[in-house]
Amino acid sequence: MIRSLRKIKSTTTLYKIIIVLVAAFNSCKSNEKKPAVTASKSIENSLNGKTEILDLMYIAWGCDCANWIKVEDAKRLEDQDSSLESSCIYLESAIDSNVIPAGFDPFKHILIVSGQFYKYKGLPPEMRNSEEHPERAPIFRYTSFKIIRKPD
Repeated sequence: MIRSLRKIKSTTTLYKIIIVLVAAFNSCKSNEKKPAVTASKSIENSLNGKTEILDLMYIAWGCDCANWIKVEDAKRLEDQDSSLESSCIYLESAIDSNVIPAGFDPFKHILIVSGQFYKYKGLPPEMRNSEEHPERAPIFRYTSFKIIRKPD
């Protein structure tokens, strides 16, 4: 009888150890760092349905992050201590061949785009696999653009 009790006790202890190990393993798995990615073209993040025309300036940050800001926001924020970064947006072309040419000069040009914002902040396709894990920001999907010279 004592042998049976010891066997049951050791079996119960073994089961407890297995349960603890399985629980610990699963909790480590769920705490893995996952990149914050929102597929802007997915059903969850559809376009807002409001076509807009934006005048944009490019800001050359030293990171993979939203680089475009509305001209009026940049002017409003340049005299304040507010962060320009929180007002920046990503651009995404609705047509793969409709890309901004390499000749665009952020110091000399303003970009005028027509399109729509997605309903939620996210990352454009080229940022989704970035090792820097950029912050989500509003995404403007443009259908057309025009480059003009900045006023002096």
